Order: sequence, then structure tokens, then C-alpha cells
Amino acid sequence: MKSIQLGESSHGGGSLGASSLTRGMLVLVGLVISLLAVTSAPAGAAAPGSDWPTYMHDNARSGTTAATVDLPLAEQWVYTPPAAPQPAWTDPQAVTMDSFRELPKVKFDDALHVAVVGDAVYFGSSVDNKIYALDAATGSQRWAFFTGGPVRLAPTVRGASVLRLQ
Repeated sequence: MKSIQLGESSHGGGSLGASSLTRGMLVLVGLVISLLAVTSAPAGAAAPGSDWPTYMHDNARSGTTAATVDLPLAEQWVYTPPAAPQPAWTDPQAVTMDSFRELPKVKFDDALHVAVVGDAVYFGSSVDNKIYALDAATGSQRWAFFTGGPVRLAPTVRGASVLRLQ
């Protein structure tokens, strides 16, 4: 497990590309809009179910919260990542090796999965091997951290640490 302290800076930069929205970007935008609606509360007040600290909300991967959402939802911002999501590993080759055929791998990295804690949105990229932190109110990038390997699911946020499984 890799741990990053909140606010730690990035190794390497990158400019935001002006590409069309891909499925992954739409998923990121949709999740963030939904989570912002769930987490909107008066300043200083904690909304029930306000944090979404890991993939699918909790360790049970329930993907649910007791919080209510006021409709209609409205787009607040759109973040275009430096690169569209793509699988970290290629599909199995048709050729067998020593009479063993490689089995297909589960594809988690066809979308940018997010975690939302406090006023920040976190997601990882299997393309550039970074974890990003965005301001939940504006969508502006706070920081990015190079992990040294693909980040296929949302990082997990616990206290002042952002974790990713290796």
C-alpha cells in the first residue's frame, strides 16, 4: 500500500489537454456532481454521509449513502484530465505459451473513479500513474503525486493520508 500525505507535491507536471469528453471524464463529472449534491451543507456543518472516502463509498463497496439529494442537479464544473482513461494492461494475446492461455483481466481503469473527503475530490490515473486532488467547489487542481505505477481505482482517504493499493 502506498501512502501520500495530503498536500504533498507532484513529481512532474503536465498541461491539461483540450480533448472531447470521454466516458471516463463523464463518469468523473457525474460522480462529482452527485457527490457535491450529497455533500452540500451549510459552512461548518457536516452532512450525514458527507464523505465518500474510497471506491464505491466504503469497504463493503456498497455504493450507497443515507444522504439525500436535492433535485434538480446542476453542473458546477468540468475537469478534463491530462489523458483519457485507458486500461493499464493489454488484453490477453491469442497465442498460448507452453500450452497456457492468459485469462482476461478485470478492467477497472476505463473510467476515473473518485473519492471525496471534505472539500477535495481525489482520483488516480492508470495513464500517467498519478493521484490528483481537486478543489470540490471549483474543480481546480490542488496537487498531483506520481505513484510509480498505474492507479486503477479511486484512492482511499483516511485522516491526513491518501492511500492506493499496489
